[in-house]
Amino acid sequence: MYQSGIYNISQLSADLKTIPFIATKPVAIDLYAQTRQLNPEQRQAAEERILNFAFSDGSYKKTHSRRFDDFDDQVIAYLQKNLDRGKKYKFHDLAVSDGRTSRDFYLQLEKIFPALDYYASDKNMFVDIFPDRKNKIRRIAKDEKGKILQIILPPFVLNIYSPKRALRFKIKKAILYPINLILAKLLLWPPALELFIKIDPAEKRRIALISGEARELAATKNNFHLQSFDLFQKSPDKFDLIRAMNVLNISYFTPAEVKKIAANIFASLAEGGLFIVGSNLSAGTPVNGDLLLKKNGQWQSVLKFGRGTNFREIILSAQAAG
Repeated sequence: MYQSGIYNISQLSADLKTIPFIATKPVAIDLYAQTRQLNPEQRQAAEERILNFAFSDGSYKKTHSRRFDDFDDQVIAYLQKNLDRGKKYKFHDLAVSDGRTSRDFYLQLEKIFPALDYYASDKNMFVDIFPDRKNKIRRIAKDEKGKILQIILPPFVLNIYSPKRALRFKIKKAILYPINLILAKLLLWPPALELFIKIDPAEKRRIALISGEARELAATKNNFHLQSFDLFQKSPDKFDLIRAMNVLNISYFTPAEVKKIAANIFASLAEGGLFIVGSNLSAGTPVNGDLLLKKNGQWQSVLKFGRGTNFREIILSAQAAG
């Protein structure tokens, strides 16, 4: 038994009318760049489907505008009261998914701190698409490091999942769609892939997996920047404020991984800088989070929201990575 995929925008538009009946069909990730052809309601539904796609590390993008409104309001009230409006603050918003909530937060902050320099980053911000030389419908999607994420070989859209974080996807494919799994394994062998899809590296297209509104903001505001960044990397820059919303979740990372991420965040925050961190279940639900101050080589809790952030004790104990 096998499962076909959605590899062009007309298929996706037609598929949206049948949700939720065939909403599990795999969708070619590069269709994200074409969703602006759809009406607003369709576009929102389409983006949610496409951005549920799992990357090679098992992560995925799914967020909503105005997701953290009450939490953001309280944090901004604190910043407005305690920071210098005339100072140029450097802000890093981590793991922003498709950038919607980053845009929301920036637009509020800029009104208060016009000299703000805002960086919104995500590990999987771009994908590269390599079409077949003769049949452009056939194509390969790779991450920025060149790792294959998808193989589009109609009628198949084959997702290549990480063995570490996405085992459940492999199990599902093996049980329900063994042909998809076998074909994906076969095509990961370079000679077999070359037999079916002959790509021309010169025809590579880079797709930004960032909402149109966030891309437009980056194009029109010289102090709002989009960039690729991995939480496990040490930042070469120092920031006055760092934000990590709906990122350090128990379902995403192990305690050991969070310890390393927290150490990197601590190291990249300037003395006297603030760390904004929290998570909620969905848009409009209460946020469990913290506002932390870096002072004298350790964290100080400034504000605590609800139960506090996930992995709170690990984060509070973090110091600069050696």
